[in-house]
Amino acid sequence: MRFIADFAVPFTNNQAEQDLCMMKLRMKISGTFRTLEGAQVFADIRSVISTAKKHGLNILETLTLSPTQIIARL
Repeated sequence: MRFIADFAVPFTNNQAEQDLCMMKLRMKISGTFRTLEGAQVFADIRSVISTAKKHGLNILETLTLSPTQIIARL
């Protein structure tokens, strides 16, 4: 109940479940991914977006960087 007094504490501590929510939503809408490679690319992009948000980085700017630059920033 600490989140009531300290607004810096998130309401839920289940961040892993929230990170998977978009993947499950995508699967629910389309039924499935067409290829394993497509699923991997989607998971990679969602991972970068989630990590960038947690580090307070600009998501669009982060997605325009090369993989080496992304790794260096995170």
